[in-house]
Amino acid sequence: MTLEILLGHPAVQALGRALLHFIWQGALLAVLLCVVKTVAPPSAARLRYAAASLIMLMMPIALVVTIAQDLSHPVLHDATKVVPVNRLAANTPVQLPQLVLDAPTSKALRPGIPGWVVCIWMLGVLLLSVRAAYGWVGVQKLKDGAAPPSPELEDLVRRLKLRLRVSAPVRLCMSAVVRVPAAIGWLRPCVLLPVTAVTGLDESQIRALVAHELAHIRRHDYLVNLLQTLIETVLFYHPAVWWVGKQMRLEREHCCDDIAVAACGNAFQYASALAEMEQIRDGIPEPALAATGGDLLARIRRLLGRQDDVSRSLGPIAAAALVLIIASATAFVSLHAAPQDPQPAFEVASIKPDVGGGPGPQFFMFPGFTVRRATLKDLVLMAYGVRDFQLSGGPGWINSDRYSIEAKVDGNPTMSPTYHTLQSRRLQTLLQDRFKLAVHRETKELPVYHLTVAKGGLKLQPLKEGGCITGDPTNPAPAPGKNRMDYCGFIGFETRGLFKASSGSMAQVANWLALPLGRTVVDKTGISGQFRIELTFTPLASTADAEPPADAPPDIFTAIQEQLGLKLESTKGPVEVLVIDHVEKPSEN
Repeated sequence: MTLEILLGHPAVQALGRALLHFIWQGALLAVLLCVVKTVAPPSAARLRYAAASLIMLMMPIALVVTIAQDLSHPVLHDATKVVPVNRLAANTPVQLPQLVLDAPTSKALRPGIPGWVVCIWMLGVLLLSVRAAYGWVGVQKLKDGAAPPSPELEDLVRRLKLRLRVSAPVRLCMSAVVRVPAAIGWLRPCVLLPVTAVTGLDESQIRALVAHELAHIRRHDYLVNLLQTLIETVLFYHPAVWWVGKQMRLEREHCCDDIAVAACGNAFQYASALAEMEQIRDGIPEPALAATGGDLLARIRRLLGRQDDVSRSLGPIAAAALVLIIASATAFVSLHAAPQDPQPAFEVASIKPDVGGGPGPQFFMFPGFTVRRATLKDLVLMAYGVRDFQLSGGPGWINSDRYSIEAKVDGNPTMSPTYHTLQSRRLQTLLQDRFKLAVHRETKELPVYHLTVAKGGLKLQPLKEGGCITGDPTNPAPAPGKNRMDYCGFIGFETRGLFKASSGSMAQVANWLALPLGRTVVDKTGISGQFRIELTFTPLASTADAEPPADAPPDIFTAIQEQLGLKLESTKGPVEVLVIDHVEKPSEN
């Protein structure tokens, strides 16, 4: 499976569109947090932290919900392409599988903008995942060389645990590697206390810093920080995610500051301890939680009761900037992620169950659209231009229940390949609206045939210029004394064992041979030009049911080689398959 086919898969396309939609969704969520920060007082750290955490959690939820909605309402972009049809047979009722409308395999899946967005996004997630893993390994290395603390410090931790109601089995270790106190781990947490803190701080300051780290442990901040890092890695491309993450870390430190001050009873001593740690602090890997995290100066000002007017005044400015992001993102998504053209539909359509038991199905494609005694499977094959072996899924009744359809179109229809393409797309819309049909395309490795030139060489002569008559598209009836083989463009099966083409290419021949063979046929002849073709053979079903008469035509493999100078080679290759995800029986009208 090539990269383009993979990126064109419906699930990947849904992910790409969701990533684009998240541009405005993430900006809107960040605006909500900005409003909360603006109206909340400086002392309401828990409220701001809860709001930031909730917004951060809603971001991946918004992405998942958008993907789910996209997949539950699939839209087939570039759904199908129908090539020129037999102009004389357009009003002739035909029975499947003897289709007169040529229905080749559709375009290959293309990634488009959503697909390449996913490709770039995956590369960014991979790089940031490596970075996060490196940070996690660095945190584990911080424990290396740690020594047990003195009995006095152990007793201090024991008393603080009781006071803060920390039930986790916390270990206190002295480290010469870290420069500031840090909390590491969730199930078996550890507080690393730098050796310099013991000599540079008094007991009350040490107690305040240890209380801060124990507050992180009581609040399970290490686990929350890991989940936050995961979200930031997945949604790395959006600035609002990083801004919300920064607010979470800042308010997390504020919450632990409040707990530490409440445990120690002196905000000034705690602020002085933070100031002392600021002079010696050093960077530590991101998963660890240090007492000097966040904006230390702002934290000290807050602890001392000084209003930070500058930061609060930035709220409206940030909100205006994020609103601008919303407008820009919405315009981008509207222009590039949404379908450009509306799906065409019949002006009026009537669907009724057909229980008459007559022959069918029959299709009348011009000037309106009439179907008699067709199963839903017949309709899907006709609408999406696929063969029987290219369709999978759906309940059993799609092969048994038969329907008749009468549909009218507006305007003045003209017999042309474009009109037949339009009729097929209208039928798709009808199936989606009335049968609630939802489908998607997949590419699978299946048995195929390669059409190649036989050993004896090609036995067909190219069609000479003027070798067929160009008919009047407004009058499909043949002229007196002429039949449809005299007119250019006819190709198809007159009977199950008789294939004719007044002017057909090797690619068209390969496409039509897929019908009796039940496999995709790929033209590997490398021959261009148009040919007049008549192929007589005994259908495979007939040869399997009973021994054919002595004068019966050869089977299709032998006939192709003897009459056309071509051969079929069995192999495997990529085949596009249409999968029915959902369908319902229609109501009568």
